[in-house]
Amino acid sequence: MIVIRFILAFICICLIQACDNQGSDQNSPPPDPNDITIDAQTPVLDENGLLSVEFTATDGTGAPFELDPENGLSFAVLKVSEGRNTGDNSFWQTFIFGSQSPAADAKPNFESNGVFEVLAAGSYRYTFSVDVTQVVDPAELSAEPAPAEAAVIEWEPDVLHRFAIRYGDALSDIPVINYTLDWVPSGGSAPLSRDILDNSSCTTCHMGEAPFHGTRAPANRVEPQICSACHNDSNPNSTRRSLAVIVHDKHGNVFEIPDEGDEEAEPELVGSPYPQDARNCDTCHKDISDTTADADNWFNHPTAEACGACHTVRNSHSSAFPSNDRCEGCHGVDAGGRSVQSVHGGRLAAMQAGRDTLELAINSARYSDPDFEIEITLTRNGEGVASFADIAPFIRHGSAYLLVNWNNGNGLEISYTANRVRINMTEECSAMGDGQFLCKKAFPNGETALKPAAGSVLVVTNAEMPLCTDRKAEQPALIACDDSSLENDRDTEYLLAANAVWAAFDIGGGAVNEKTAIGADLASCNGCHKDLTVHLYGPAGQAHSAKDFEQCASCHNATRAAFYPGIPGDLKYHVHSFHGFGSQRSGESRYPGNLANCEACHTASQYNLPNQANIRPSVASVAAGEARENKFFSPALVVCGSCHLASNLGDVDPDSPAEGDGAISHMLRNGAVFAADSAADATGSEQCATCHSVGQDVGVDVVHDVYRFRQ
Repeated sequence: MIVIRFILAFICICLIQACDNQGSDQNSPPPDPNDITIDAQTPVLDENGLLSVEFTATDGTGAPFELDPENGLSFAVLKVSEGRNTGDNSFWQTFIFGSQSPAADAKPNFESNGVFEVLAAGSYRYTFSVDVTQVVDPAELSAEPAPAEAAVIEWEPDVLHRFAIRYGDALSDIPVINYTLDWVPSGGSAPLSRDILDNSSCTTCHMGEAPFHGTRAPANRVEPQICSACHNDSNPNSTRRSLAVIVHDKHGNVFEIPDEGDEEAEPELVGSPYPQDARNCDTCHKDISDTTADADNWFNHPTAEACGACHTVRNSHSSAFPSNDRCEGCHGVDAGGRSVQSVHGGRLAAMQAGRDTLELAINSARYSDPDFEIEITLTRNGEGVASFADIAPFIRHGSAYLLVNWNNGNGLEISYTANRVRINMTEECSAMGDGQFLCKKAFPNGETALKPAAGSVLVVTNAEMPLCTDRKAEQPALIACDDSSLENDRDTEYLLAANAVWAAFDIGGGAVNEKTAIGADLASCNGCHKDLTVHLYGPAGQAHSAKDFEQCASCHNATRAAFYPGIPGDLKYHVHSFHGFGSQRSGESRYPGNLANCEACHTASQYNLPNQANIRPSVASVAAGEARENKFFSPALVVCGSCHLASNLGDVDPDSPAEGDGAISHMLRNGAVFAADSAADATGSEQCATCHSVGQDVGVDVVHDVYRFRQ
């Protein structure tokens, strides 16, 4: 009997384990065969000046990896050199140029025309094509007066050198290899290094994606060490810019002159691909570590080249100070308020501290048909605000709002375009003393109007509070938005959104500990955005200044159709669509990472099917003759269709799908509901989870391959 019980218990355990694997998260995925490891020996220089390196390549399983020279395999060798002139930074000096014959404009490059030998399976040797002791320095060819004979780049056995390999093409699914080996040929310690940042600074937003280098170049540049093998100051006369210039240019603010013929025209900010304030230098520049021995270079040794890449307008320095010999004196680490750290992170911190001097608390909210009553407290510098007029000068457009919504258990019930309740604090809040205000709003009457029910949860948050902050103040402070000191400044230099505040109550005013269910993680968003703020700029009524999902969802929820034809205004469509296709699905997305990485925005529990949050069908407009009318779309269709259908959701033709819309047939066969007349008609029929829930063979985790992004 004991034996039988043991056997039954053993079988039960096995069955439980087997069942537990269904729909489970694979936290420990199997080794990735495309994760290639390179192990190189110390390079050897022969008597003819030819440098050779032996190395091995193994895949993620430990097996030898076969390198195909036709798949972008190329090599470089460099050394660290001191700056050419006083104040100049050290730089990576390459021995490999695009044109090895002497040319004044020769570009730093990799080469593949040396001798590549296969020594054994996964074992190789590469010998460079040039005598590295006799490489002509192209930077000297344009010197005036011209040199009597071409100068060569000195091979210095006692300085730090770097051997680099790049391989593969992410666009062709060929494993990407970025490898560098640093060594001192004499075997001693390096007197000078140049390791300012590593890829960990980039992966938060870029997720290991290789930047696109045009149709001719394979997508195989990922590590900054590889980028700097080409993008360096080896030849200032070439058109190939240094990495410091490129990165600051691409991540800084982008301006253009409105009228090319008007030299006095004020440059206009036309946008930046950088998803946060460009003054957050510490997003990329981390503290000194084992891999970034020179991480403090950016503030210890400022240069015109790096700074000028961001400060492209109103920059009198370029003509007044043509060299770098005086930069550290004014902007170095000991320069006080004008140091690089102070004018970037320091001023941004001052702005944030100034913003924090204004505090809003939502104390209660109640509803008695047709009236909403909200009690709030406003303080500035710790003291109660006597009148809203006292703080209006510090708000960009002079007014601010409370957004009032309610939740019946499935999400917020009204939206930006559907009988919204928006309380103007300037006009609809009465001062009660000691910073207390009572705000009242009558909800639109009418028998068909939605209204809170007895069990509804009222949700209140703030909006449209872009604050003018004094970024140069010694003590945290707001500044009047019409202050003359801001006359020549742009909004981007002093505006910050007020801190987001939200609270939930039953309709009688009792506090409720409930937050609207959102299928994304704000902390993950801030991994890239750092301090997420949406709609900060713009005219009155459009500068929503949202920093929290409660603010976003009060307008962008399942009850809203967007202003744009066929697009749901719901966050679960809107955010995916914006990151994948850009504003209004224009196709101009600036998303810097990989769209397949669900965990860039979601926790591991948020992207499973069926929808884990925001579970209602969403509204979008569809064509109805020459007009349009709102219809309902089932929730998984909305989420997946935001990326996997090329057309705007409401404009998809299920009977004759356009190019890029073919997935609609699969969705409809498996229970998706397209353009229903009511939310009830679009609820409860989707069978997506049967095949696509997490842990299934074609689960969302598998088809998006989310595990490869986990660090």
